[in-house]
Amino acid sequence: MSRPLRIPPPQTPLHLYRHLLRESSYLPPIVRTVIDGRIKERFCRRQHDEWEKHIKTAMRRGRHELRALRAAVAGDLPRMRKVVLTAFGRMGFRRRQLMDVLAKREETPAEPTTAADGAVRLDKHAEKEIPAAEREEDWLDRWDLPKVVAFARSQARSCEQSNRPGAPLQAKQLNFEAEIPKTDIWGRPLAKKLKRIKVRKGWGRIAERILPPLPAREWDMLSDLASGKGIDPKWAYAHRRTLARSLTGLEEDPHPWKWKAYATKPVSIVDHQLSMKNKLLSGSLGDGTPWGDPEPRDVHRWTPRLWKRLLFQTFRLCAKMQRKPDGKGWDIVWGAGTFKPPAANGTAMEFLEGYVPPAPEHTPNPERRARKNAAKAMAQTLAQHQK
Repeated sequence: MSRPLRIPPPQTPLHLYRHLLRESSYLPPIVRTVIDGRIKERFCRRQHDEWEKHIKTAMRRGRHELRALRAAVAGDLPRMRKVVLTAFGRMGFRRRQLMDVLAKREETPAEPTTAADGAVRLDKHAEKEIPAAEREEDWLDRWDLPKVVAFARSQARSCEQSNRPGAPLQAKQLNFEAEIPKTDIWGRPLAKKLKRIKVRKGWGRIAERILPPLPAREWDMLSDLASGKGIDPKWAYAHRRTLARSLTGLEEDPHPWKWKAYATKPVSIVDHQLSMKNKLLSGSLGDGTPWGDPEPRDVHRWTPRLWKRLLFQTFRLCAKMQRKPDGKGWDIVWGAGTFKPPAANGTAMEFLEGYVPPAPEHTPNPERRARKNAAKAMAQTLAQHQK
């Protein structure tokens, strides 16, 4: 789809509800399930609102989301990427839901883990804080901290090793010791209540950067789609269904000419929605140009290859998390693709005949490194004796 839908905007909540579900029907099934559920949940929650101000606010937000979803279906790649990231919990409401699942404590108490499992509490001041029985329970007390720390360490390690795009978490950000001072500005020991507040703020910053794991079944389905196995041409080539026509033959112009706006406002403001950059979002008809109605700018045609590329980029940001069989620690697997270069054919082999890879510039010498370390240790020993 390279053209947005040009129909009058919805005027009633039910009309808007139907429009949103219609645009969602063009999405891939695994994405449509999440987006449809979100649309239905929001409308069911607000269907009994009687205050006119709330209805107007909800309609304004709904029309905004409808324009964005319609532009994504029409070929706006950045907006479609945002829809896919939301559906897989990399941002938005789904990410908050998955984060609640990650931080929720298990019903059966788990055995304490070791540092090798990567599940050690990061706040080293925890033993000096106020015990939980002597203060009010906060949201951090309800978290499964060993589980969250294990996943945060895995995410930071994965970002450093594979240069993962959009990696917002680093290993140095998991250290609370540098952030929590031991004394206040008067040189006295820091109050325990203030320590607890700083610990909560630190965990809040980390929680905003964590990309929570997906359910194992959903992660496996996304893995197949990222490799191109489960892409169906029926939804990959999203052809819009034919619009309904009036039986009387008289149809209202969805975009009538607003002569009053041209008489009272600058043309650059009135024709802002007619620009090739905004036509996907506004659906305006720019037939006032000498060359007719030009196509929008930066528009993409949905193909299986483009869907595979988009889903693979999303797959690299997703992980699945399962407890080890012995019950100690976690198995965390991040999405990654294996690059298989094509084999050289007969025409290309003539360029590789007689090729010898160059030797590395600096060959490591273990004996030389050992002698240098021994000399450095000897110099340090002599300096201590002289003192």
